[in-house]
Amino acid sequence: MILHPGSAKGWGTKEAGIDQLARALNGLLAQECDITFVLENIAQAGMTIGGDLYDFKNLLEKIDRPEKLAFCIDTAHAHSYGYDLVTPAGQDSFARIVSQTIGWDKVALVHLNDTQQACASHKDQHCALGQGIVGSLALRTFVGRAELRKKPFILELPDLPEEQELALLSLVREWRREADHAYTSCYTFSSMAQEIR
Repeated sequence: MILHPGSAKGWGTKEAGIDQLARALNGLLAQECDITFVLENIAQAGMTIGGDLYDFKNLLEKIDRPEKLAFCIDTAHAHSYGYDLVTPAGQDSFARIVSQTIGWDKVALVHLNDTQQACASHKDQHCALGQGIVGSLALRTFVGRAELRKKPFILELPDLPEEQELALLSLVREWRREADHAYTSCYTFSSMAQEIR
């Protein structure tokens, strides 16, 4: 079950809000043994929880059954929150932050989305892939990252004609095939080098 973590408004501080979220999740995780709860990063800042990925690090430390909690990375939300996903250096920095906070092993899936909102605008609005500020080149690079090789991707598109939706799905599948081919070629070359030695 994918959830937005919500806001700490009414709890005085974000820390108190995270404590309350942890209590609520611990209760759910104790009762719902067959459900994995997946928290999604968000675009908003201030008292909302989950725009800053360090909120999730803080939350994980308070969870009784962390193996039942996973995370979803939304690229449009990350960009709108303030993470640079447009440049290669920015993507590398974001990947390090994910590693330091929740760990890539706890990322269950990716919402691959573009947005026309500026970086750090804190506005949650998606657009068709390639029509936003993040853009096709950056999203293609993101899809090809080693950390995401085995992760499923979901597109959350605005209302588009079916043929355009299908074309975008085909495009992302092609990006995945390219990435898989690159990994396979790299592995094969590496194996051959080992044999030669």
